[in-house]
Amino acid sequence: MPLKSATLASATSRAMRSPRQLAVLTAMMLALTASAQTIEELRGQLKENWNVKDWPATEAIARRITALPQSTTDDWRSLARVLSIQKKADDAFAVRTELVGRPGAISEDFNAICWYQIERNRPVDARPACDRAVSLKANNWAALVNLGHTWLLVGDLGRAQEWYRKTLQHIQKDEEIQQGPLEDFNLFSRNGWAMAAVPTAKRWFEQAWPTLKDLRKRRFAATNDTSTLTKSQDAMMELLALRKQVISLVGDGDEADSFLLRYSLVVSSAIRRLILQDRQPDQAIAFVEKALQAASSELPDVD
Repeated sequence: MPLKSATLASATSRAMRSPRQLAVLTAMMLALTASAQTIEELRGQLKENWNVKDWPATEAIARRITALPQSTTDDWRSLARVLSIQKKADDAFAVRTELVGRPGAISEDFNAICWYQIERNRPVDARPACDRAVSLKANNWAALVNLGHTWLLVGDLGRAQEWYRKTLQHIQKDEEIQQGPLEDFNLFSRNGWAMAAVPTAKRWFEQAWPTLKDLRKRRFAATNDTSTLTKSQDAMMELLALRKQVISLVGDGDEADSFLLRYSLVVSSAIRRLILQDRQPDQAIAFVEKALQAASSELPDVD
């Protein structure tokens, strides 16, 4: 609608309202304008108190912000975080339950709800939030391991192991293992939960993690020297053999694909050398054919 027409329509609409209605609408407009100005100031105050770790003051400001109609998912997330910092788990859970019903909820929001339920040995209640967390971020190892826990705690070690294998593919640091799965298993053991399955699950992580780290190191070592065609071929065969070991350990997926990616880089480098340096395009074609044949069992079927 053109500005002139919009102005006329607005004026006509105002003329049809009673003085009382106009007064109420004016008050609402002023309140909205004031809160819109205030929310940024409050966010600034929240940041200042957060930086000095004044958690009670931060919580009070966060609650004022979330009471405003302009509050965002990030505002609610800040409130949940400051409540968690203060060990107010039930309050944080209530806030996150509100948060995940709003636009912009992320994997970590659902995973926090999942973990709250797991900590209370309510795996069935936890599972829907865990599922949602994984669906939003497939490489969220914390959500993946929690989804596994929801099966472990009901005694289904087989289903739990499926998710634990996916978890390990996305863990990169020793601290993540220690502070994630292993600490979780320690909690379960202290509480006497699923004692028939927990020791086995913990032992698997303790044994599988060093093995995976070694396979990752060997993936890089295999391509340290590809200066000749023979060395390139040796590297390619080594990568395919390592990939099979990875699949045996953690299943097919991103981790196994990383070995195929490394394989393709070796092939690409060899082809480039044959064509640009050695000027042997026919040999390059033959090399590609052999490389594809060697990797044919590793490549996904294409319909």
